[in-house]
Amino acid sequence: MNASKERKFVWWSHGANATRSTAYFFKKCFPDFWNYEDNHLTQWERPTHSFLIPKGCEDFVITTNVRNPYTLIVSQYRDLVDQAVTEGKNILDFKDWVFTESIDTLDLCDTIRWNLTGSVPKHFIHMESLEDDLVKLPFVQTWLKEDSTNYVILEEALDATIRKNVFKGESIADKYVNGFQDISGIYDQDTANQVVRLFSGEHYFNKIGYDIDSWKS
Repeated sequence: MNASKERKFVWWSHGANATRSTAYFFKKCFPDFWNYEDNHLTQWERPTHSFLIPKGCEDFVITTNVRNPYTLIVSQYRDLVDQAVTEGKNILDFKDWVFTESIDTLDLCDTIRWNLTGSVPKHFIHMESLEDDLVKLPFVQTWLKEDSTNYVILEEALDATIRKNVFKGESIADKYVNGFQDISGIYDQDTANQVVRLFSGEHYFNKIGYDIDSWKS
């Protein structure tokens, strides 16, 4: 339910997926970018995770953030670790916990959301190449060509929202390597296979552009 009617695009993103950084980037570049789920707000304050299409935007191009499922689910797990510590509870080790989850309980599977709306995104913004993917979006390129001052706006937006991850380290359980979640030593073939099942199969990895064996690297 996030969209720019002037630039004719709808944008979706679930949690732990650079949602806020991307939304703030779009808002700085396109002032009419709006959260249409909470459009009672007199001032834009935040994006929504809703995977719906605002009224009047049915023919717009759909763009969505994506993230390597192997790191996304670890990020989700580490948030649960934080919650368990705060509440004084125990939590299973990742290699046990992941087998207690299903597609429905985990709620990270984009294909379920796509099926509910009957729409599949055309453009994928990968968290691992966020800046490059944003700049290459056709509607961003069109906007840049319209006025040379838009390049200045672009650079300011990238500096303010993308080039420095101000949301990094919100979970005390997070572990980073080169700015991304460190998943070294977490996976074996069985746990990797379970993640593939939780994200509805290898076809999803192929659709969004991730190697099925990327957990090994």
